[in-house]
Amino acid sequence: MPRRDEIFPTPHFVSFAQAVLYRAAGIDGGSHCSHAGIDLRENKAMVAKPWVRLADGVALDVRVTPRSERDAIEGVEYRADGRAVLKARVRAAPFEGGANDALRRLIARELRVAARQVEIASGANARLKRLRIVGDVQMLDATLGRLTAARS
Repeated sequence: MPRRDEIFPTPHFVSFAQAVLYRAAGIDGGSHCSHAGIDLRENKAMVAKPWVRLADGVALDVRVTPRSERDAIEGVEYRADGRAVLKARVRAAPFEGGANDALRRLIARELRVAARQVEIASGANARLKRLRIVGDVQMLDATLGRLTAARS
């Protein structure tokens, strides 16, 4: 039986799941998407973004680092499975929801929304979290785009 990399020849930065999607879309799976003229090595932002639009807001994937020396958003990280997550650091310790509250306040401050509009949808006890942010979808999408572009 052939190995997975023999069936789907992919560069090191494209996950197996992405290779399957590229193959289904008719893209060659090499380092360049020849049909669209996109170089994946230089345009990772076009492959994935850490948020998705919802009817009443956005869902944002975040990897949080607690007990940091400052509260900050550090940019976008691409996971091994091809997903993009927003990297955030908070000073609070992960004790009794302190880091989650600090993350909610940080995201709310950066997106210029009220903290009550940001809620932890999943991953309350994990580093990888999905936040649900309620608000104007177009405004949130544009703000997140500017935020991630400025920190990439």
